[in-house]
Amino acid sequence: MPSKKNKAHRAGTIAIIGRPSIGKSTLLNRIIGEKVSITARKPQTTREQILGIASFEDAQLAFIDTPGIHQKQYRRINQVMNQAAISSIDQSDVCLLMVDTSLHSDDLFIAQKLAAGKTPVVIALNKVDQINDKASLLPVLESYQKLLQPLAIIPISAKRGHGLKPLEEALIAAVPEQEALYDKSQITDKSDAYMVQELVREQCFRHMGQEIPYSIKTEVERFEYKQAKKLYHIGVQIIVERDMQKAMLIGKRGARLKEIAMLSRLAMEKMLEHKVFLELWVKVVPNWPDKV
Repeated sequence: MPSKKNKAHRAGTIAIIGRPSIGKSTLLNRIIGEKVSITARKPQTTREQILGIASFEDAQLAFIDTPGIHQKQYRRINQVMNQAAISSIDQSDVCLLMVDTSLHSDDLFIAQKLAAGKTPVVIALNKVDQINDKASLLPVLESYQKLLQPLAIIPISAKRGHGLKPLEEALIAAVPEQEALYDKSQITDKSDAYMVQELVREQCFRHMGQEIPYSIKTEVERFEYKQAKKLYHIGVQIIVERDMQKAMLIGKRGARLKEIAMLSRLAMEKMLEHKVFLELWVKVVPNWPDKV
């Protein structure tokens, strides 16, 4: 972003809020320019708050990527995810509400919660590249303007990267004048060990059906750099709820788990910029989503 002489430096935290599968993690990765939050087509891929830091010459935006907020909370893990997302609103200088053009009931549910609070709101209207008749967006814009009176409503496409500069400018204008909150070389608060377990979970989401991914969690059991061989030795445990899920995840003759391991390893090598020796194994822990 171009700089002006003697321009005051701005910095602040921004909670990215929205329903599941609205594109929050995709947008965050686009703005940062690197993967700091995993993505998948299935909803509720993000399970906890993830900090992504975008630094400019005269500004720094610290984004909190949050789990998708949803009205139906059948299991304990869903309740925890909702609480994590909602708690981020009061922790932030600005709330970035991501919606699309559908006026979905979950979008309106979230907007009503934001309207009752004091945190300023900027709205990112996502997926506008899918709309040919732009005039059809007017009722959507008017609804959110009336409900929230946001600082700005910016049409974007997180997938294609459209509208990012106006969105960044609106967010920078909304945060306080202050020095950077983080070192400008930092892009996330998460450790490499955390990121590698998330990369495995991402591949599990992408390779499994609709139900099983929500019964999967991943835990790093080994994360060690071998200086002599100049590679990382990483071991990740995949936890599921039932024996049948374990069998499906492993696949016939271990084929599915091997594919997940290969793609996870390639993603890790790209992130760590070193060779990786990766071990995966699967463990059954009955009803773990209700015990978090």
